[in-house]
Parts: sequence; structure tokens; C-alpha cells
Amino acid sequence: MPFEAESQNRIRQDILTHMKPVVRAWSVNGRDVVFTADFETGAEIGGFITVTTPEGARLVVQVHDLRFAVRDSIHVDVDTSDFGESGSKIQGANVSMVARFVEGEGAVLGLIGPGGIVRAPEEGFSEGSIAVSSDDEVSMLMSETLGSSAGLAVGRLSRANVGASLKASGFSRHSFLCGQSGSGKTYSMGVLLERLIVDTDLPLIIVDPNSDYVGLGQFRSRETINRGRSTPLNRSAYAALKSRYQTRADVAVARSSGGDLPLRIFLSDLTLDEQALTIGLDPITDADEFAAFLDATRAVGVDRYGIEEVEGVLVRRFDDASRRLAQRIGNLGIANWSVWAKPGESSLIDLATRSRVLVLDTGSLSDARERSVAALALLGRLRRRTNRTAVSVVIDEAHNVCSPNAPTALERAVTDYAVWVAGEGRKFGIYLVLASQRPQKVHRNVISQCDNLLLMRVNSVADLDELAQVFSHVPATMIAEARSFQLGEMLAAGPVASTPIRLRVGERWTPEGGADLPTTWANPSD
Repeated sequence: MPFEAESQNRIRQDILTHMKPVVRAWSVNGRDVVFTADFETGAEIGGFITVTTPEGARLVVQVHDLRFAVRDSIHVDVDTSDFGESGSKIQGANVSMVARFVEGEGAVLGLIGPGGIVRAPEEGFSEGSIAVSSDDEVSMLMSETLGSSAGLAVGRLSRANVGASLKASGFSRHSFLCGQSGSGKTYSMGVLLERLIVDTDLPLIIVDPNSDYVGLGQFRSRETINRGRSTPLNRSAYAALKSRYQTRADVAVARSSGGDLPLRIFLSDLTLDEQALTIGLDPITDADEFAAFLDATRAVGVDRYGIEEVEGVLVRRFDDASRRLAQRIGNLGIANWSVWAKPGESSLIDLATRSRVLVLDTGSLSDARERSVAALALLGRLRRRTNRTAVSVVIDEAHNVCSPNAPTALERAVTDYAVWVAGEGRKFGIYLVLASQRPQKVHRNVISQCDNLLLMRVNSVADLDELAQVFSHVPATMIAEARSFQLGEMLAAGPVASTPIRLRVGERWTPEGGADLPTTWANPSD
């Protein structure tokens, strides 16, 4: 006899209720947790759940993995009398059903105690109950992870309605910010720099190839800032923030022309080997011209000289090597570069320590070789400096400075310096912050020395796999989530965040120098 429709649905629902997996968590070692849950639990990768053990301990756990699970081929013999179907003509049924649920894994971050989050005892447990952590519990966790370090309030967590702060002390390690075009990478770097300026005393040297950070010394209007805030600043709060920032923002912009400082150097600010690289000389294959160059630098007669003085010595000589070298300089147009300081002018090398924040607007240099020379001068000086004072060197579009496939000897020398700074610079107080769209465009020996990962949206599976290999201390499942990130979302992991956190970057306080071209060309035509 066929099922009665109403009875069939009721029986099916009752069976599914009995088949649902128990929402429970287990741990063998007290550090790693596995759990099962239904779809209504609300657990998310990178989010936080609170596990209550049978003994009553409440543990905050970060979810590192979630998997869709199925129990199928379940064959159930049903006696409908068990479901109170009085009067039903159906005495029994044979039913096959499928149960769908969630399996997950995570790591214990701490124990909720009377005064906040404390270290959890590493004791296993079974059959713990789970629930998504409350905002108060997550907030306690975020406060505890800062320890004694200042917190950089860069935004809000994506997985909880809680502010997100990075540990300022974590920037004593090298950092890599990665995000494809359109992910909000440049904007987010600006937010990060503003917080480092206002909340720390760390000096910053920023290599800015697209003129994106030249406005760090300015401050936006209250109306503009409030457009990026969920809770607008009132006039008093805005005035206090502006005053605090401007007091700390000792910013100088070095430009080819029109900046606070001249983005110019003397040829003699470079070592002789660096000068030869600039001119494209090899001491072996160009032995005669190299010797003529060394002779010309001695003949200039002053300790500080420019390319024009060297060229002037060469053109007054009549030997073939000097003539060829003068012709090389002329053909390459090296003497016409705007990066060279003129006699009587100041050099960037003399003025680099005048301000706490120095923005090198290398985008104001028209020739890519000039930008390489400026980077060579900066990194070379850092390598040769004798004092061990802290400084953060921020390099945007880092693939232009430390490419794994640098095509020229000059660019390879810049990369070699960057590799040295990444490997040895931290002991001298040099901390790198690198930004690029793709990890594979930056030299592996540089990225591999970065402890902090600041990851924004990346669609390339190959790039995410590369990051998972380099930053193996970050759960690969959380890195893989970057494909789904929205504009301005970031995964922060490493010493800047005691546990990896997914966050939405907050508002910028200063104007962004560069911007995408308007897409008015896509508007409907009349």
C-alpha cells in the first residue's frame, strides 16, 4: 500500500532528527580539536568556537578546517507505531536516507577564566559541547594576544563584530603584503603605515614607485574619514585624532622636483663598484674602460663628484678607452638622469635622517634605471651603516627591487642587496615590509625571510600554494580562503598576530596619492 503523504513526511523528519550527528568536540592532546556539527552551528574557517569540556572548562578554539560530510546508504526498518501514528493503516516501512553534516578541526587558543583568557592546560577531552564564540569572548582573546605590545587598530574582524589590532612589536620581523590588483592592497598599506606612524616611534623609509604614499603627512577631512567608518567621528574625536596624528607624522617626501627633499644623489655617494654598475661596466669584460673610469674618478680631484665631472675628464683625454667610455655614457643618456645632484646641491644621502618618515617618490623618476640607482643607493647605504638603530624599510611593488629574474647587472645588484637585507638586516635593526601582487614575482630568498604574512584577495591557486609553502606556520586552509576575500579583507599571520586573523581594513586618514583611472568609458552611450 503506498505511503500517505503526510505520514511519509513526518516519518522522514523524525528519522532525520534521530540521524543527525551529535554536535561535539574531541581532543587527544588538549591542543588540537576535532568536531562534528550541523549546518546551523555557524562555524567558519578562521572563526572562533567555544568548547565546553565535560569538566566545565571553556576553551576558545580557532577553526582551521571545515569539511562537508555525508552518511549515506543508511537502511532503516521503520515501525510507524513508534511515531504515534494512531489510526494509520501503515504498519511498517523500509527507508534509505542520507545525512549531511560538517566535520572540522581547530586549535585551542586559551581557556576562559574569571579575569580573561589564560593558557589552557594541555589535557585531552571527549564529548565537549560547542558554540560559536561570543563577541565578548573573542574580544577578550584579541586583548590577550597583544600582550605588552602596542596594538595597531587596523580594522575589524571578519568573523566577529570585534576590533582587529596587530601587534606593533611584530613588525620587528620582515613582512610580506600580497594582494592582486583590485584587492585594496595599496589602500591597506596606507592604513598600516598610518597606524605605525601614530602608535609607534619606528622610523620609516618608504620606496614609493607609484606616488601612493606621498600624502602621509596630510590629514583628511572629517567627512571623508567618516565615509569609511561604521561609527562616525564627532568633531571632538576628529580633532583629537588629527592632533595626535599630526604631532607624530614627521613626514618628508623626496621627489625629483618639488618635494620636501630632492630625490638626488651624487655619483660619489655610491661605491666605485656601484658606480661602475650604473654605467654598465664589468671589470673583466670591459677591463680597459673600467680602468679608464677609475683613473677618471681620481682625476676629478674632489671627494664628491657627479657623472658630469667624470664625463668631463674623459672627453679631455685622447686614449681609446676614455673615448669609448665617454661615448658609452653619452649613448646611454646617463648624464641626463634627473637623479643626479648638481654641484652645490644637497644629496638625499645627507638628508635621509632628517625626518622620521621618509617617502622616496621614485615614481617621479622618469627612467627605470634611475629608480634602480636610487634603490641601489638606499640599500647599499643600509648595508654599510655601522649604527644599529631600528628602521623599517617599506618597498611597494617589491618585484621592481628584488625580482628573481632581474635582466641587467644593475638590477641584479639591487636584488642582491635586498637579499642581504632580508637575510642579515634584522640583526642591524632593519625591518622590511614588502608589497607585491604575486609572490612568484619576488625573489624567493627575500620572501622566505618574512615571518609576517598580510594576505589579501589572490585568485591564483599557484600563488596561494606558493604562499602556503613559504608561510607553513599558517594553516593552508586559511590561506586558500583568500580566493573568496572581498575588497579590503586581509589575513594577518605571524608575529603581528599571535593567531592568524581575518579582518576588514578600516578607514584611511591621509589621502591616497595614486588611483585607478575612472571607468567613464564604460558608461552607457547616448
